[in-house]
Amino acid sequence: MQTTLVIGATDRGKTTLVATWARALAAENAATFILDADTGQSEIGPPGCVGLARAQAGVERLSDLKPEASFFVGALTPSAAALEHVLAVRRAADTACALGAERLLIDTPGWVHGPGARRWLAALTQSLLPGTVAGVGTPGELAGLLKLLQASSGATIENVAPPEGVSRKSPGLRATRRVLKLSKALSGSRDLALPLDSLSTLGATLGTGTPLPPELLRWCSAALKMPVAHAEQSEGVLSVYVSGPLRSGWESLTSPVAYHFKAKSVRVFPLRSHEGVLLGLHDGAGKLLGIGRFAGLDTERGELQVTTPLLESQVERLALVAFGRFRCAPDGSEIQDLKPGEL
Repeated sequence: MQTTLVIGATDRGKTTLVATWARALAAENAATFILDADTGQSEIGPPGCVGLARAQAGVERLSDLKPEASFFVGALTPSAAALEHVLAVRRAADTACALGAERLLIDTPGWVHGPGARRWLAALTQSLLPGTVAGVGTPGELAGLLKLLQASSGATIENVAPPEGVSRKSPGLRATRRVLKLSKALSGSRDLALPLDSLSTLGATLGTGTPLPPELLRWCSAALKMPVAHAEQSEGVLSVYVSGPLRSGWESLTSPVAYHFKAKSVRVFPLRSHEGVLLGLHDGAGKLLGIGRFAGLDTERGELQVTTPLLESQVERLALVAFGRFRCAPDGSEIQDLKPGEL
């Protein structure tokens, strides 16, 4: 499989070039796949996910292609989840190979400046080992970065001029496109109650420990002077979830709780901080079945409440819930990034 990684700053026409190249290769009957790694301005699959599609000769826009698979990252920029992003792209490339791809074109986000971007792109290139890295930009714009990627992967480097007619998209337009894509991906969602003890969770502390019984939750509520709805203990850490806002100065009340449970530390989370967080819903083999939103926690039943458009047959296969790095409203709007450690 011949792989071309296309990089460049925002509004350089990377997606336009990938679409043009893909149509030409498909017209030559080459089994060509497009890997959309731009999770913030996704054309293939929902925002927050890496998408994979087979190129079609007569299809102008990547957004009109039918996705073969999607891979959850949970963030709108690689800077928020670099490890998850590289892993998702690697899995998508492996899937393309398994589907018989002869050519793979990878469209990437516009994050190319700064030490973080250099580390991420180097890791991505070393993971993929593409035959070619195509840098889209004005002469010399990406010279240092392309030199790094060639040295770190052995790829052939190509400097490509931005296509004519590419216009700059305003932040407002980008946000609107993202909301529309997210709204479409979440349309038809329904409420589901999922037994927490039958699932594995990733990206959040919730669901990773042994739950405390009701009588100990009541004791924690009295000790912390906050209504504790749920608590879990794991590896010397007690994670406490309160149903209301955090009490000012709550940190000073944790010492008796830590002593009582012989915990090294006590972490306290308001359950409201989880509301609306984007979720990746996976089967037992780690395959993404679809996305959803966190809607709440039924503490009496021990059930995770989510809203998702998953079909019943897909729900039956659900085994892993991955928490993303942002929350959104039911219609995909009001996107808000999570702070480190918020979950």
